[in-house]
Amino acid sequence: MSYKDLSKTFEGLITSDKLSHSYIFFGENQSSILEFSQELANFLETGNFSKPKTILQDLSVISPNEKGNIGIDEARALKNFLYSRPALSKRRTAIINGFENLTSEAQGAILKIVEEPPKQSLIILVGQSPDNLFATAASRFQKIYFSSNGLESDKKPKKKNGNNDDQLEKLIELITKLKKDPKKNLAVLKEALNRFSLMKR
Repeated sequence: MSYKDLSKTFEGLITSDKLSHSYIFFGENQSSILEFSQELANFLETGNFSKPKTILQDLSVISPNEKGNIGIDEARALKNFLYSRPALSKRRTAIINGFENLTSEAQGAILKIVEEPPKQSLIILVGQSPDNLFATAASRFQKIYFSSNGLESDKKPKKKNGNNDDQLEKLIELITKLKKDPKKNLAVLKEALNRFSLMKR
């Protein structure tokens, strides 16, 4: 899905009041995914789906600390931020950049927030794969895969492997579903993981 398609999809979700409270945006190009997340927050606050030109009052971005992790203190600060009333936006948006670095305690704290999210809140986890989260935590989020060239497709010509990216996206969705019951789906899951490994090469 192209950048334009994604932005239009989220604009529609927001205007129709169907936006979820929690998303995992994942893929290889983490910097582009983070930028898209900030543009989404900008649309909620200013009505413009573009890179923010000023500091957004209702946006908080959390990244790994000097120790390289995102701990319980950051998670508690996030909770306080989300439970405060928005100043200008329809939602207070919290972006966790590099969710792979969440400690187990922080994941537990985030899970409690998304189980009963504040009405006017939005949590976006940005990273490379939901597999890096506890299954119970990952299951609470809507997952959106960003293909390696998806966010650049409006600016550059599509690569010849565009169809391959679509197949990878579908395969990741299948693997995510199969992992919900790995014992029952063991054989199919192994085959899907093998195929995914081959396609990535």
